[in-house]
Amino acid sequence: MFGAIETAIEVSGQSVPHTLVSAFVLPRPNHPEWKNIHLAMIFGEWPIKSYSSVDRMLKIQKNFESLSTSTAASMYMVVICVASIL
Repeated sequence: MFGAIETAIEVSGQSVPHTLVSAFVLPRPNHPEWKNIHLAMIFGEWPIKSYSSVDRMLKIQKNFESLSTSTAASMYMVVICVASIL
């Protein structure tokens, strides 16, 4: 066992998945006064079971690099803005 999530799942007697999909919120800079929501919601797949903590961190770093070039957050905000108009 290497990570806290892996340990917690294993201690609870459940089978540990190789990955976990989760969402997290990134606040966007320069919040305009007229907007209630000024954020980006990002979904990511994170390694849980790994050969070592170094292996897991390298996979996480690769995911963050991929997310940093993704247009998904921008498109999510477009959908939210259009939905709020309708």
